[in-house]
This record gives sequence, C-alpha cells and structure tokens, in this order.
Amino acid sequence: MKSSITGLRRYDWKPVKNVEAPEHFVDDFSSDRGYFTEENGTHDWRIENGVLTTTAVDEDVNLTYIHVYEKNVSFKARVRFVGDAPPNSMLGLLLRYNADEAYCRAGCFTYSGNWYIDHQEGADFPPIRHSIVNHPIESGRWYDLCFTVDGDTGVLTLDGETLISVSDISHTSPGRIGFYAEKLTVEVDSVDIALLSGQGTVWRNVVHHKLPDNKYREGGSVFELRDSTLIYENHKDGDTFKSTDNGQSWERAETWVPPVGYMNVFRLQNGDWIRTAKKRIDDTYYMITRTSSDDGKTWVDGGIICRTQFHGIQGVGAGNMNDKLSQGASGRIYYSQNYESHVGPVDGRIVFCEFYYSDDNGTTWTKSETDSWELGGNEGIVRFGECKILDCDDGTLRMYNSWNDHGCLVYSESHDNGVTWGPLVRMPEFVSARSSMQFVKDVYADNDTTYYMVWVYSEPMVLGDGMCRSRLSMARSENGKDWKFLGDVWRWECGYRTNAHIAHVVDPFIKTTKDYIICGAGFSEQLECEEARDHSYHHAQRQHVYSIRKDALVERDALPGV
Repeated sequence: MKSSITGLRRYDWKPVKNVEAPEHFVDDFSSDRGYFTEENGTHDWRIENGVLTTTAVDEDVNLTYIHVYEKNVSFKARVRFVGDAPPNSMLGLLLRYNADEAYCRAGCFTYSGNWYIDHQEGADFPPIRHSIVNHPIESGRWYDLCFTVDGDTGVLTLDGETLISVSDISHTSPGRIGFYAEKLTVEVDSVDIALLSGQGTVWRNVVHHKLPDNKYREGGSVFELRDSTLIYENHKDGDTFKSTDNGQSWERAETWVPPVGYMNVFRLQNGDWIRTAKKRIDDTYYMITRTSSDDGKTWVDGGIICRTQFHGIQGVGAGNMNDKLSQGASGRIYYSQNYESHVGPVDGRIVFCEFYYSDDNGTTWTKSETDSWELGGNEGIVRFGECKILDCDDGTLRMYNSWNDHGCLVYSESHDNGVTWGPLVRMPEFVSARSSMQFVKDVYADNDTTYYMVWVYSEPMVLGDGMCRSRLSMARSENGKDWKFLGDVWRWECGYRTNAHIAHVVDPFIKTTKDYIICGAGFSEQLECEEARDHSYHHAQRQHVYSIRKDALVERDALPGV
C-alpha cells in the first residue's frame, strides 16, 4: 500500500457462496457473437477463421473481455502464441477485472517461460505477484489453460497439470473476464467459463468509454438531438462531448451553453427542449425553466418553479440533481426539487423534496399538495431526495426514490395526476445504498410506458457507511411498475474506505436511442490524485459511458444477491 494512503478502514464483506449449478459461457469463435469487447472501443483483438487473435503487437498490454461481473470463476481456454517471443512478451487469463489497476490474472512471460499469478486492488495499491514457476512453452503449439479463482484461492493449470496454487489472494471484487497479451500475437480457439458464484449476467455488444480528455469529473447527462447526434454535458464544468455513432466513440464539442447547476434537460412531446436553471430576480434566487425550439442553440426563460432557498432559510438550498424532469401521457410536466440543509436538520430533515407540475410547457408551475416528509411511511426519515416521477400504463403516476434511509428503492403513487401522493411502498429486493437512481422512458418502444432504470444496487450499510456505492445495475419495465433485472453496468467492491468507499458511483444517467442504451456515471478510480484535485467526499471521479445494444439484453427472473 502506498505510504501516502492513511486512515483506511477495511470492509468486512460477506463471504460469497457458490451456486450448485453454475452457468457456463462457451464460445468456439466460429462467429463473432459480440461478447468480447475492449476498452474505449479499440479493436486490438478480432475473431476470424475460428480464432480470437490479437491485431496489435506493441509495448502496451492489449486486453479483451466479456462484460460480466463475477467473483468466483473457472476460466478454461485453448491458447497459443505464434511468431517470435521477444523479451518481456507475455500472455494470460484475466479475472475480476474492474480497472487497469484492479484485477486477478495468471500468465506467462513467453521469452523466459516463467508463469505467475498476480493481482492489484486499485491505483492506490501496488501490484502483488504471488508466485513464479518456470515452464517454457513453444510458439505455434496449442495449450489448455485453466485459471480458477475461488475466494482467496487461485489455481493455474497447464494441460491439466497444476502449475501454481496460491491461497493468499487478498480482497478483489467481482469483475470481468478476459485475455491479455503484450508484444505478442496470441490466438484462442475455445473458451469455457463457469460462473461459480452466480452473481453475473453476461452482456454482449457493449462498448465502454472514458471521456477522451481523461479529466476527472463527477457526472453528467446525455441527450439526443434531432439528427441523432448524442450530446454529453457535464454537470459542473459544462464540458460537452458528442457522438454520431450511438456512443461507440466520443469527441469534444461546443454545442450547448454551460449549465447552471445540475443538468435537468428533457425533450417535450412537442419537440422542444426544457431545462431548469437558477436565476436572480430582485435580489432573490429562483429555480426557473428555460425552453429551446432549435435543439439547444438558444434558450428562452420560462416560469419560476421555486426559490433556491427553502422558505428563505439560509443554508437550506435547492440541490437540483440531474435528469429529474419528466412528462406524462396527459402532457403534464413533472419535476422533483431536492433540498439539502447545510446548517442542520430542518424540522428533523437534512435532505427532502417538493414536487411540482406544469400544464403549459413550463410557463407556470404548481406545487403538489404532498411534500416528501408528509408521505405515509416517511415519518422521521431525515434523508429522502433525488426523486423521479413516471407515468404508468394504468394512468397512475409513480414517484420513485433511492436516495433515502430505507435501504432500498421506494415509491409513492398519485391517482390525481400529481396533485397528491400516497404512502410509500418499499421494494426490498431492490437493495440500494443512499444514492441516486435514474430512469428514462424509451420513446422508441412499442408502448408508451417502457422504461430503463439504473440504480446503485449495494448494501446500504457496510461498517457504518450508508453510501457504499459499489455497483451500478440496470432493470427494465414495460408498464412503469414491474421491473426485470438486466445486469450490472459497473461493479467494484474495493476493500477499503476513508469517509466513503474508494470505488464510488456518483450521478448515474441513462438514455435510449432507437437501438442502443447509453448510460454511465462518475466512478471513483482511486482515493486521490493530483489531476483530481480535492475530491475528499467522492474521491477521484472520472466519467464513464457505456453503449449497449437493446436487443442484446436478457431479462432475469430474479435479482442476484448483493
């Protein structure tokens, strides 16, 4: 561990129990089924003539992986290298891959014939090599490799014989599964991967990006313009990026004016954009709406929603989290206003919400008669914020919430178009840390109430930490009420914390196009670094974006355990 990292406390994670009949992922590479992918949409590996092979032989470690987050895995593959093996060339199998500095792997330095098992827990920690065994291998010859990691034990076999067995692999997270090579052409002609712990859902046709400027930032939102261009805009610095290929690649763009506060931008049924902003009027600051009819090039002030200070109380401000605008089938627009008390509880509340609606595209706004602290079942709850309102197929509205002290998603229904709200209903299977979720209506779906949701599917309390935001997951509903689990977008159960979990999800977003889902969040990559400046609360965040084909997703009947 780096000497500069002090004050760390270790999580006492629950042991992972393996399932009796593990799912197997088998591929003979007779065709490219879209399962193996690479970081930032690169193509250093290809499937051709029945083999998976590297196409870039250089100084960098080239890796490819399948998008599934699994803790305990038995990974069998038939592998060979072809051509010369220069000094320091290597090949290997990769498990528990969360980031470039977070993995377990087993491999061979092909020039010397030295085999090893090593791991790293993240950028804050050094890589650890557990063992080295010499067993030379030949160019052009096929070898059967198997790397099994189960709990703290790792075993590597070559052609059925055990090469290395270690029992001191320290905490590493459920992660992705793949191959890596350096300075070497490697070919793979079959894989058999047993998902021993039954945690993961295998996705295909996934492209994972970090925004290309490598700047540290907490989060943003993505919107689709009329010409199908996707725009990412950051909440705080207003930086914008665009994609013209459904999120497969991104480049800097100066498209929209910088935001004022968090991004709340929504395309109305009439095609106009509406967004929230802060504005000073006669020495008082208000939350207002602005509208645009030219795809965001110009904006016109709309109506006042509310004051930015709750009842004028100094230090109790409008938090205004991202993407909280929505519109129902009736045309009514809904908005949830978040407030945070920085001077102590307000009537026992620290974080709370008011709900607003508009029937004239944001020109005037009316507050619902029920506020968050008045919801049945919410009495005495001091933290309840960042809500989102959806319209369901039976005409009711649902207000969903995950940033709370209930430990799971909850909802309240309205049967009068948002004028009043009923008691809270808990969704205990949708375990959630105190963190924001996000919903998007799929306007390209066959019905009017198909939604996708991302939420932080993590135990709410670990060592007294209510914000263990280690896992971002996705679900789908066709009626706004019943949800099916689709899998994990991201997961990294780093074993340490200071004031919060080192690997940390902040401000998730999700957007649909005709064929793709674009989603992501600000993810912590390490505790701190010079480029990230002072991120003592959320740590060093970087914006990650995923592009996922809708038709590649498969619903699961039940959520896997956390």
